[in-house]
Amino acid sequence: MIAKGTVLQLRADGIPANKLRFLQINTKSPRFHVADYARVAVGTDGRLTANPGALSLTKGTRLAVLDLTVEQDRVRVFTHTLDAVRLADGTSAYGCTEFVFAFDPATLNRADVAAVAGRIAEWLSVSSPS
Repeated sequence: MIAKGTVLQLRADGIPANKLRFLQINTKSPRFHVADYARVAVGTDGRLTANPGALSLTKGTRLAVLDLTVEQDRVRVFTHTLDAVRLADGTSAYGCTEFVFAFDPATLNRADVAAVAGRIAEWLSVSSPS
């Protein structure tokens, strides 16, 4: 089962991510995560479309689930990398990606967990503890 805090592993190369960023209004205010995710959409046909991101993630990259939402016709999984990703300029950064899995509304209305888990598992698998 995928829930907040679950560690997932990418099953594909070239998945985009945006840099993990925080915002702080002033020195006394708390820091807030800027919700700037690279969006990756998986259609009902299983085809992936993605918006460009600042980072490119490789197969095997470990991701932590920040949030998961189920809507009428989609499941949205918000993630960030567990480890920093090396950038072309030699620096590194953590990445944020939103995965949007489209479903026929009947599948989600039936709460067909096997169908939902199967579609997600094509792109993201639950990582075994290391």
